Amino acid sequence: MHHLRLHSVVLAVVLMALSTATALAQDTAATTEADFWQQMAVSQAQLESAVLADQNQRAAILETVRNQWTDATTVQLETGEVIPVNTAWLRLPPNTDGATIQETVRRIEVLRSYDGQPGIAIASAPSPPPQQEPPRRELRLPPWLDDMFRITLVIMGIILVAAVLFFIASGLRLTTALAGNKTNPEVDEDPQTSDDARNRAKSSEKSQDYRTAVRYLYLAALLRLDEAGLIRYDPTLTNQEHLSQIDDHPNLKDILTPIINFFDRTWYGFATISDEDYQDFRNLVDRLNSMAAKRTS
Repeated sequence: MHHLRLHSVVLAVVLMALSTATALAQDTAATTEADFWQQMAVSQAQLESAVLADQNQRAAILETVRNQWTDATTVQLETGEVIPVNTAWLRLPPNTDGATIQETVRRIEVLRSYDGQPGIAIASAPSPPPQQEPPRRELRLPPWLDDMFRITLVIMGIILVAAVLFFIASGLRLTTALAGNKTNPEVDEDPQTSDDARNRAKSSEKSQDYRTAVRYLYLAALLRLDEAGLIRYDPTLTNQEHLSQIDDHPNLKDILTPIINFFDRTWYGFATISDEDYQDFRNLVDRLNSMAAKRTS
């Protein structure tokens, strides 16, 4: 009985010693809060230099930083509380690229911005950097295929330019054709004066070629306005461009507008012209000529 009681006492003493040793080991292994922040600043400077170093120097610097944080698993706060910390993200492998190192430096900068707030930043230390995706292989075309692609682009560009030039030339031909439509294809030259135009209209009127007569009266009206200095007659201008020149003379414009409209319907639209229609049209032209003559007298 005495021996059993002695064994119990010895066992209790051994357990107390083991507990005390464990506590002392924990206290010894824990890094103080001040040392933690100081070492974090040192590591930041080391990693910044590693970004600019060559491969061998970078590997050596990363190994130094890795060794500094190998045993740093707990931090003892100023209050005496010991908390666990995650420093695995600082232990970078020797072949780490510069971009990953810079990302780690930025994490340290964020963490150090909380220096002075006991326990808050340390307890929420960032997790290890995410695993980088393997670099994507850039698709490169074989040299011969790349040359063919460039030649194809050049040919397409030439075709596009040729098409644009073709449409421009077609537009010019169309404009010339439209301007030519204003002249009588059966007459070599247009009249140069209003009197000449009226004389030609009378000749066409006698043969009852009202369509040609209407065209000559239309030209006589425009030439008379040009002779009176009211417009600048130009066979390449459109009818609307001629009309816009007398915007300041609404009375003349009110008469010239139906003259032009009737001419368009009969000359371009091949509308049928009766004797009455022709006489009405000729009266409009005579009225316009009289108004133009009054403005020049």
